[in-house]
Amino acid sequence: MKRSVQTRMVNFADCDSAQLVFYPRYFEWFDRCTEMMFRAVGLDWDRMFGVDDWNGVPLLDAGANFKRPCRLGETIEIESWVEEWRGRTFLVRHHIRNKGEIAVEGHELRAWTVIDKSRPAGLRAIPVPREIVARFDP
Repeated sequence: MKRSVQTRMVNFADCDSAQLVFYPRYFEWFDRCTEMMFRAVGLDWDRMFGVDDWNGVPLLDAGANFKRPCRLGETIEIESWVEEWRGRTFLVRHHIRNKGEIAVEGHELRAWTVIDKSRPAGLRAIPVPREIVARFDP
């Protein structure tokens, strides 16, 4: 399975008054890293909307296990990968490393959706196409 790695410096705007990363930032980073992981295999979300009625990968569940803090000025590495394809959904894992140690373990459960105007939300989940899965599992 392909893994995507993003490196970033912890900025002042990422932190609380104790100069520790404010926990919602981790979830923003997870979301961004999932998008970058798709982009790395040629699936740019901005170009995909509307193609074959694709309407995104909404989040169904997210969580994190915080093991050690990340602080202002530190450089962290976020590794992301699809751990499991589950038909209409898929599980993305994220490991944030700080100084080589895992600081945060995160996950996102997402659905593969298409436009369906007959539904109240205007979308429905369908099985992730095999050609999409193949880009991650060569």
